[in-house]
Amino acid sequence: MSNSIRLLAMIAMLGLVVGACDDGTTPEGIGNDVEPQVITGGGTADGPIDGRLNVTALDDETGDPLAGAFVMLGPGPDPEFSGTTDADGLITFRNSAIKGEQQLTVLKADYPVSQMHGLNAANLTLSMGEEDESSAAPDTATITGTITGLDSLPVPPQGSFRVGIAGYTIPGLFDEDFEMVEQPEPGPGELPGNMVSPDAGGDNTYELKTWVGRQAIYLLAGTITPGQGGEDTVFDITHFDIVRNVVTTKDETLADVDLATDIALDQASTVAVGGVPAGTNRTNVIPILDLGEDGQIMIQSFTDEDDDSTFEGMLPELTGDLDDGSYLLVAQAYNEVCTGEGDERKCEEEPPTTLAVERDLAAADMTTAAIELMPPAGNLVVDTGSWTFSFSNPTGAELLMADIEDETTEDRVYNVTILNGSASEFTLTQFPAEAGFAGLSGDLLWSQNAAVFVPGTDPNDIAFDDFQDLLLKMSGHEKSFTAQ
Repeated sequence: MSNSIRLLAMIAMLGLVVGACDDGTTPEGIGNDVEPQVITGGGTADGPIDGRLNVTALDDETGDPLAGAFVMLGPGPDPEFSGTTDADGLITFRNSAIKGEQQLTVLKADYPVSQMHGLNAANLTLSMGEEDESSAAPDTATITGTITGLDSLPVPPQGSFRVGIAGYTIPGLFDEDFEMVEQPEPGPGELPGNMVSPDAGGDNTYELKTWVGRQAIYLLAGTITPGQGGEDTVFDITHFDIVRNVVTTKDETLADVDLATDIALDQASTVAVGGVPAGTNRTNVIPILDLGEDGQIMIQSFTDEDDDSTFEGMLPELTGDLDDGSYLLVAQAYNEVCTGEGDERKCEEEPPTTLAVERDLAAADMTTAAIELMPPAGNLVVDTGSWTFSFSNPTGAELLMADIEDETTEDRVYNVTILNGSASEFTLTQFPAEAGFAGLSGDLLWSQNAAVFVPGTDPNDIAFDDFQDLLLKMSGHEKSFTAQ
């Protein structure tokens, strides 16, 4: 699983939504008698729970209301407050006894069970369903132009060659709706259409398949040394160029978007990474150039040559066409598991994992930057008699997420969100018989994750779609177990 997919899988676990039962309690007994609202993408809003809780349940893929979902407060199995959502996916609990933090669980056939601990928001919208990693191919456009200046770069040693690669910016690193556009496969002996090399023949024209919308087209230029005997190919990027405010429409071709080796990567940068946890075997630092409406570019991934968690690399200065830009710094550590040899070698990222983000960095900030990782949860223990899950949680965590999936089908069957980072265990809800919950069975996988957000973030007052812009740290671990 790629870094971005994992990252995007952790963030998608936060998508929760809920729905109306009213016992006729008079408004005088209700301190926060707010009307229901649907929060796009899911979320929490409208102040603490004081006598009223509105829950709206939606289908994560279609956005349609989920009627008939069973919703209950408390651990069960004999809830004082429970009911089912109406045709709008809504249920309202309205009673002066409902006050402060709540344990809430939503059950709907053919959907993963969703459970929340520490909920204290009068309106909750919960988007229920599986993450759909298969989607239709995105709309595309084509960009053509020339890449010049490569022949002025130093002549590389034998076995290496000078190249220029045209690329497109993306809306955002954590944009879960964005689909990358794959480039057409080159013919035998040909370079990819978006690559030019004076040392490998051909002319200096390029053709780039890109997405539809506002973006920037950029050039990464330098020397490529192909890997031998299973070693990684090395791309030493030394120059850069960019064309801003490019707007594409479906199936069009924009010609004469020309690029040149005009911007040198002459900003020496050093990043020290702290808190690399035991159990991980690979650490990356990725500086991302953020150009606002024109999108983001991962210029390169820094590598640690001395295995001392200090990363060095070169970046462009934020001047000229880049003077309104800033850097987004991402550091991550994970357990990399590789199989096969040579061209058959494949590597995947597995837990434990941890990631940290620093935003809005100036070029000067990157000269000597420091970023601290958060350790993953440890001591994961499952008691399948009481269905209690206990763990040691990383210090400073603000929100916890847990997924339980069927290891055979890889379907998510249960998710838990805990709005209390100091928690060290949770127990699954016990449903009354009329809820129709068949329980958990078979071989299961528990994924435990923790998150930290920018200061001032209140998970009880936030649209979940905004989490991508607020995330500072995330870490995860997992444990396999068998239901008894």
